[in-house]
Amino acid sequence: MIPIMEFQERSLKGPVMKSTQFDLAFAKKVRELVGKYEIKYNADELIVDDNTADAIFQAGIALLADVGLYHLDTQRVIQFSEEEIREVAKEYRENPPRQVFGRGEDEITVECRVSDDKRPPILAGGAPGSIAQEWFSPYVQSFMQEETNKAMGIAGGITAVGDVEPKAGTLSEVYCGLWECRTLLEALDRVGRPGLHLGLLCTVSTVGGTMACVGPGLRGPHNTQIGVHIVPEQKLDWTRLLLAQFCEERGITPWTSCMSMVGALCRDGAEAAIGLVANLLGQLSYGHGTMSSLFSTHLDGRWADAETQWAFSGAARASERNIRVPIAGVCGGMEQVWRTEAGMYQAAAMAVSNTASA
Repeated sequence: MIPIMEFQERSLKGPVMKSTQFDLAFAKKVRELVGKYEIKYNADELIVDDNTADAIFQAGIALLADVGLYHLDTQRVIQFSEEEIREVAKEYRENPPRQVFGRGEDEITVECRVSDDKRPPILAGGAPGSIAQEWFSPYVQSFMQEETNKAMGIAGGITAVGDVEPKAGTLSEVYCGLWECRTLLEALDRVGRPGLHLGLLCTVSTVGGTMACVGPGLRGPHNTQIGVHIVPEQKLDWTRLLLAQFCEERGITPWTSCMSMVGALCRDGAEAAIGLVANLLGQLSYGHGTMSSLFSTHLDGRWADAETQWAFSGAARASERNIRVPIAGVCGGMEQVWRTEAGMYQAAAMAVSNTASA
């Protein structure tokens, strides 16, 4: 693994570049790589085949080695050699991570699967979105009391506590974040699942706010994850590196979350799949996580369609065959068709894609 402190040096000494220049370099390179590795989005293929998955993996390595990661604060490029990236993938592949969350009867083990695995995937359903105080507790409790739900992937964010709104970097962020943590734990006690994994910290976003919510009687390694990702494509800042270091020191599993957008720097599902793999390898290199989520969306916000799921499948199968890190995905129809027959079909297709893509 590349030591986390190595990223201090590379963030300060890498080539200076404007963010727009980095985006252009990324877009040009990923366009070149789909041609070089003959990767094409196939609308009739829900689960990407082995050869295509391997090509996506090789292209992802080439993309990260060529363009690196962009540091938004220093406006410098964090560079990698191809050998370093391959070594990161090799370390995961030869020692597939096995992560335990929760306690007691709600303890779960997260480990990588294969496409024809007979073990069921883990359902980690959480309450998404911004939640008002008056219905926060019953809303999150409805997920906690569902027996098939083995963890809370995320637990929503509180819009305000009384008349105090959480504003990043201020006392109100900590105030509302602590209220959220305590309310979640109280709900777990009510449903008799005090050891349930609560997933990603939500209301807090700054380094200080995050650290304030981690400690005895609040959130700890057994029931929380902290996001070390930022925005696509392949960008970070000091807060991501600080939180990655905090996770490493406290034994907390970082939330490695990779997203590539169809219609932005990536033109189609093939390019988005390559972007996802490059994002994954980049985040693992500094975050040292034991699992990752993958997600692709269109520029206009659509996500549950054949093209974005093909991109997900390509990246997930590339990881299954070449990295072996456990992969999380989203199973839910688009907002425009929630609670309709079309939305149910979309969710079912995404569940199939997630499971069969390992």
